[in-house]
Amino acid sequence: PAGSGDVTSLFAFGGCYGVVFSDGSCQPPLYPVQNLLTYSEDLTHWSGSNVTVKSASQVTINTLGANALATVATVVPTTSYIFSFDARLGTATQVQYRVYDNTHGADIVAKTDYTPKVNTSNYTRVFVSFTAPSGCTAVNLYVTADSIGPGTLFETRAQLSQGTKLYIPTVASVVQ
Repeated sequence: PAGSGDVTSLFAFGGCYGVVFSDGSCQPPLYPVQNLLTYSEDLTHWSGSNVTVKSASQVTINTLGANALATVATVVPTTSYIFSFDARLGTATQVQYRVYDNTHGADIVAKTDYTPKVNTSNYTRVFVSFTAPSGCTAVNLYVTADSIGPGTLFETRAQLSQGTKLYIPTVASVVQ
């Protein structure tokens, strides 16, 4: 019967964003499947300071500290989120992420070094969990914040979601 048998996939496959069984049936996830970012694979649409976006996924950090590359996202107060992205080191020696509450002007997740989690050979998925504070309706999501440069960094497949680690690509619009 549909929904029984071996699990073939636990990610987006053939239009199913959930569990795909070997018989082709799809069991939707128990959480919302969404990406709240408008440009998940093109950093040229993100805002930066003291960085140069060389391509959709390559960033050159131009300074030792005092640099940033971020996008703004709308959030619901007191709601939990997962911000995630794929990262690969180029020549940068230290990279940090950050989540900033635009409404109150304060860090939700302070600058955090994620260099030990990534390497120069392969992309690694970086996950940052946070809860929007009471009254917070907008956040800045940084893939680099005061990282150590000069140097290069490669990042793609960014996502903001409520509870899913499934990656959902977006181009110019939110996917919900």
